[in-house]
Amino acid sequence: MFTDMKSTLALALLFALLCIRCKSTQPVQEINTSVKEIIFGSGGGFTGVSSKKKLLINEKKLIWRDKVLNLKEETIVDLTTKFDLDSMLNIQFTKPGNLTYSITLTSGNKTNKITWGKHNSPPPLIVSELYSFLTAISHE
Repeated sequence: MFTDMKSTLALALLFALLCIRCKSTQPVQEINTSVKEIIFGSGGGFTGVSSKKKLLINEKKLIWRDKVLNLKEETIVDLTTKFDLDSMLNIQFTKPGNLTYSITLTSGNKTNKITWGKHNSPPPLIVSELYSFLTAISHE
């Protein structure tokens, strides 16, 4: 009986070691930005209709009209890794058009609104890439 107990204990220990070794070793990445909120959308044009969406970074939520979309943490980490949102708080670009696109970033008491028209005055490339990224995640 003592031998059976030793064998069972040895198997349990071996199983526990295997489970520990199989545990994911991928480090958890942090959300690295002081920006807490991004509002993006477009408005104007022939109809004058406006569409705005709000991304709450720490809460990982996208709010549009009466809908709340919970985003995956990987999506937010991807956003803050691909884009230096803190430096975008300093981009000064206000060139609206008939149909105007905008991104408003808020960090604490600092807010920066970037606006541009589609054809007449394209924004800096990083701004249009951020807008495309935000639009893509809002369709997840």
